[in-house]
Amino acid sequence: MLCLQDGTDLNFTTRPQTRGIGVIGRNQTGAESLGLHLHSTLAVNADGLPLGVLQAQFEAPQPRGEEVPPQEEKKSFRWIAGLRDTAALAATLPNTRVVSVADREADAFEL
Repeated sequence: MLCLQDGTDLNFTTRPQTRGIGVIGRNQTGAESLGLHLHSTLAVNADGLPLGVLQAQFEAPQPRGEEVPPQEEKKSFRWIAGLRDTAALAATLPNTRVVSVADREADAFEL
């Protein structure tokens, strides 16, 4: 079983009346894009058949101050949380090889 982690931005810029969203980016002119960031882990079998979503975290990005947030509050910590969820799943499936897959953004940590 593969547990595939990745993040994406859900863009709601054309719906500015939506509450609970944050700034997910800016273009070359400085115009802001509004939306949510989603980090999820999808479990698939060896043939690529989706088995289900193991975890999904949504965040409305908020402006940060000068203070450096604790590691658990950083965006990069989601990779560790996804790995922990995958390890917990693997513990319940002793006869199944469970492999966690992440892109190079997860390289912020020695896993």
